[in-house]
This record gives sequence, structure tokens and C-alpha cells, in this order.
Amino acid sequence: MLVALLNRMLAQSLARSPRARELCTALEGRRLSLEVSGLPAALQLSAAAGGLQAAFGDGAGADVTVRGSPLALLAMAGADAREAVTRGAASFEGD
Repeated sequence: MLVALLNRMLAQSLARSPRARELCTALEGRRLSLEVSGLPAALQLSAAAGGLQAAFGDGAGADVTVRGSPLALLAMAGADAREAVTRGAASFEGD
């Protein structure tokens, strides 16, 4: 149910942004795994058909994996991204 809601929100947001759809097309076939401390499964975002598809899984096969606590991941979304990684509060691997 959460995944369905997330996928609807992604589709609605992408529908309003030609640039975002263009970027998703450029990332076709790529997958990001977001591993949040305390959650039992990783959130996987896959670029396909000019959009994004969300699912929960084990993170295997991701092109990029981002790991951290909820607060560390939030810091990575802002101006403190480099500091969060430097402190070891969050990490990423892949390309």
C-alpha cells in the first residue's frame, strides 16, 4: 500500500516536470537503493519508461546504494551532505 502511494506520487510529480522525465530517460535501467537504519527493507528506485518506480527489497543489484539514519539522510539532502558523509553518519557506494 505504501509503495502504491509512493509510485502514484512519483508519477504525478514527473507528469508536471518535463526536465525530470528527461533525466529519468537518461537514467533508464539504473537502480538506487536507499537503506534507512531501523527499516527492515531498502527502498529501491528504478528508472524505467521515462519515470521512476519504487519498491521495497534487499538492495541487491543496485547501481548506487545510499545508507544512513533518517537524520543523516535528511542532512544529505541539504547543504550538510558532505559533512554527513565525512562524519560517517551516511555513506554511498556505486556509480
